[in-house]
Amino acid sequence: MAEIRFPSLLAQWAGGIRRWEGDGTTVEDLIAHVDRQFPGFRERLCDGNRLRPIYKLVVDGRIAFGGLETPIGPDSVVDILPSFGGG
Repeated sequence: MAEIRFPSLLAQWAGGIRRWEGDGTTVEDLIAHVDRQFPGFRERLCDGNRLRPIYKLVVDGRIAFGGLETPIGPDSVVDILPSFGGG
């Protein structure tokens, strides 16, 4: 099963957990799994069909430019990272 990991910022909306395993072929599929267990999780992460701009996706160590539709494999690891800036 693929794994999705998210920051503590989102863990409060997922019963305090910071990682989840599920089946699917896209990042969206994994997020849907979490949202079924913890309703409202997807709403905190997404704005409609897009990831909120304060988050970035990394799939198997690479930035996921495909957003929620980024394909994943059965052993993929998806990290949701909060954006940060500075100067």
